[in-house]
Amino acid sequence: MKKVNTSYYQSTDGQNVKRILVDSYLIFINEIIEQGDFNTVIQMGYGDGEVIERLMNKVKHVIVIEGDYELYRRAIAEHKKNDHVLIINSFFEHFFLKNKVDLVLGNHVLEHVDDPGTVLHMTRQWLKNTGKALFTVPNATSLHRRIGKEMGLLKSIYDLNPQDRKVGHQRVYDWQSFNDELQNSGYKIIKAGGFNIKLTSQKQMKDWSHELLRAIFLISLECQPQICSNLYAICRN
Repeated sequence: MKKVNTSYYQSTDGQNVKRILVDSYLIFINEIIEQGDFNTVIQMGYGDGEVIERLMNKVKHVIVIEGDYELYRRAIAEHKKNDHVLIINSFFEHFFLKNKVDLVLGNHVLEHVDDPGTVLHMTRQWLKNTGKALFTVPNATSLHRRIGKEMGLLKSIYDLNPQDRKVGHQRVYDWQSFNDELQNSGYKIIKAGGFNIKLTSQKQMKDWSHELLRAIFLISLECQPQICSNLYAICRN
């Protein structure tokens, strides 16, 4: 996995991504949790900690697996007095779990790792037979990437742009390759689709209101996933 500049999460761009992406991601998490008894959750990566903060009043235990030592130390410092959150410094491929969990959350993880197939196989070992997993990835065929190609900013919609490289992306999935990756690992997809629509860069969206972003998210759920900026899948073993 490529090392990410952890200061990104506190930057203007990072905070804007949180506004656009994390709020949407949490809607999917809430939908899953409301449908069953999900007591123990694995969160793949710490990020800026926002997802963990929002999870703590919904589940009994959260296990955070963070490979970056700087982010691990930050997470430990922020949750050292919280008995409900366990922070582990490990790469996903190397993490073995004795007691299986109810839910695995992989928000924008698969585009970062060296071997997504190996990581997905490992996540299946963490899950109970009745458990579920939620994965999201950026979408190569998003409208904003198509516009970027038309303007000559990308040679191909599958190219990594400067922002991709800045945050440590190694690949960009489309609808078919995302579904294939999950199914080839043995997952069964319960529900999948696209979410959020972008016509401009994240920087150009920084002043958009929460109400506008929420409306875009809700409308995007009715659109073909191929045009959305992100893809999601809810899976089971």
